[in-house]
Amino acid sequence: MQPNLKQGGMSHVYRVDKFVVPNSARDEFVARVKATHEVLKKQRGFVQDILLEQFAGPGEFNFVTIVDRTLCCVPGSERLHRLLD
Repeated sequence: MQPNLKQGGMSHVYRVDKFVVPNSARDEFVARVKATHEVLKKQRGFVQDILLEQFAGPGEFNFVTIVDRTLCCVPGSERLHRLLD
């Protein structure tokens, strides 16, 4: 996770993950990502989530998931705030 310093007066942390998923697992993968993001949406500091999909050739998909949280609500963020200021 990398902090984006002081965007809009708040610090944000973006979690970015990349996955290569075979076609046979695509639907289950998407369902599990959506379920995980539903849990994340209920957490304090949640700002937004993004699921990007790219066709990578026959039978293969690339996915990127992004979750944006305000830094004030990330465990251990007090220490990180001191380092960034």
